[in-house]
Amino acid sequence: QHVIVLGDAEYCNETVITWVQKQDWAFVFHTRETNLVRTTDDPAWQPVAEILDTSDLCAGQVRHWEAIDFTQEHRLAGLTLTIQWGVGEKQPICLISNLPGSAQPHLVYECRFWIETLFGNCKSRGFGLARTHLTEPEHIDRLILAIACWPKIASKNSKWCSPGASPCPNRAFGPQLKLQIMPHANSP
Repeated sequence: QHVIVLGDAEYCNETVITWVQKQDWAFVFHTRETNLVRTTDDPAWQPVAEILDTSDLCAGQVRHWEAIDFTQEHRLAGLTLTIQWGVGEKQPICLISNLPGSAQPHLVYECRFWIETLFGNCKSRGFGLARTHLTEPEHIDRLILAIACWPKIASKNSKWCSPGASPCPNRAFGPQLKLQIMPHANSP
């Protein structure tokens, strides 16, 4: 199964990148503009900010540099530098990845924001994960997986009813969920 690890700049370091690659996983990390890289066009080590300055990138544009060597100290080879400047954004975002430019690492990285929303909702903005009193990581993982998968399963195999439908049975805690699961028109 294909795994892609997404992370902020604090995860964009040699130790994490090397470990992720040993797992044979892909990654997309936000990188600091001060990190030194080397492109195939220029054998000199330069900060990402310098590449950005010479790229003539404008708002609404994305550019990829492949076969990048990442950091002068660690020389991680064969990576992709992606710089995306979103429309309406004050500055671009710089990403380092082992995905090719054709895989559009910047679009993959956008999934990170959905993940942050999920964990925020699980912890403090609704679900209240602490109220479960779960302490075993395996149990927490299973619960979060179920929470993450439920909307997809429910929307694929059923449709939501109007407010006032019968409550969901066997709920152990939390606010009462009023939901009725009905087969989707295309389900067998």
